[in-house]
Amino acid sequence: MNELLILFLSCTFGYILGSFPTAYLFGKYKGIDVFNVGSHQAGATNVWKKVSKIGGINVFIIDITKGSTTIILAKIFGLEGTMLLIPGSLAIMGHWNSPFTKFRGGDGVSTLAGVSIALAPQAILPPFFLSGIIIILISRISSHPSLWAGLIGYSVFIALSFFDKTQVSLQLVIGISMLFICVLIHSILFHKRHKDYFDLDIINKEKI
Repeated sequence: MNELLILFLSCTFGYILGSFPTAYLFGKYKGIDVFNVGSHQAGATNVWKKVSKIGGINVFIIDITKGSTTIILAKIFGLEGTMLLIPGSLAIMGHWNSPFTKFRGGDGVSTLAGVSIALAPQAILPPFFLSGIIIILISRISSHPSLWAGLIGYSVFIALSFFDKTQVSLQLVIGISMLFICVLIHSILFHKRHKDYFDLDIINKEKI
């Protein structure tokens, strides 16, 4: 199969998988529009806090699966090494801007986790479980716990990659790092653009 065709198919499937609106559909099933509550994003954390904890866990698992499945399919198609980062990035972009929800989405932390696990499981799984624990512990006191958990988990990943001989290539470490930075910047920009969402949430908590 032509290399460009392989890349095109991998990216197309990655974007479609990433754009599957897991959080939105689960919220809608429960009669809640996740874009109108909490962080106003379609992510596992918002479902956990505003819909149900079981729902948040389910969304978290499915969103991780979206990212990991993207990489697995790309490998089946024939992509290797750092080329796998391209369809992985499309999966994250699909999560950010899903055509099924008028190009709205979530932070993409869970989808990035899935992509990273499929790319470098030996270096990602330990910080991944640590991040999950952190999300649970700080979900009540932080408006964006997945972001803080991702930041801590990423720091552990870097430590494992460079100091614990996990045999992840430098190129792959840099690639995953760039994806994380993009997710971080996307989240920061969203919070800055929609600061009123979080100010209103704080006011409501104070009233309670």
